[in-house]
Amino acid sequence: MKQAEHFWKQMYDRHAGMLRGVCLRYVGELATAEDLVQETFLAAMEKHHTYRGRGTFSGWLRKIAVNQALMYLRHGKRHPMETMDAEQAGRIPSPAVEEPSATPKAIIERAAFTEAELLGYLQQLPEQYRLVFNLYVMDGLKHREIAKYLNISTGTSKSNLSRARQWLTDRLYLDAKVRQP
Repeated sequence: MKQAEHFWKQMYDRHAGMLRGVCLRYVGELATAEDLVQETFLAAMEKHHTYRGRGTFSGWLRKIAVNQALMYLRHGKRHPMETMDAEQAGRIPSPAVEEPSATPKAIIERAAFTEAELLGYLQQLPEQYRLVFNLYVMDGLKHREIAKYLNISTGTSKSNLSRARQWLTDRLYLDAKVRQP
């Protein structure tokens, strides 16, 4: 018994930070993400016999964490996320005249948003877009896997990803324009 406890403590120490980040991307609240990390390890301890060694152990834990976060969201245990309107976010309309070489992508890149700021934008995404974005971009799932996870069609998955990208680009561009000298 002591060996198993020691093993799981080592695994917790090694992987909890990564799993916290995974869960935080889905639920947007640190305390809830911490709870989900605990649930992830409880589920992993119960299901350790299902790990076949085909992938990495951290990948197996990540998959459990994503499942825990999705179950949490599915069962409506979430708290409503606060969103800011344009005035609260300090957005001002962009000027009518722009340099032809100043593409939205270039303007966004020059703004040099921090990781915390980008995470904040992800948390503002409408939930159906955020879930697909996280699963596709951050966790590397294919659209058919996402469709299965979320019980949606692959077309809906692709559409939600496209809308998430557009939503993020629009918000980042507006805020990047404000930062320009």
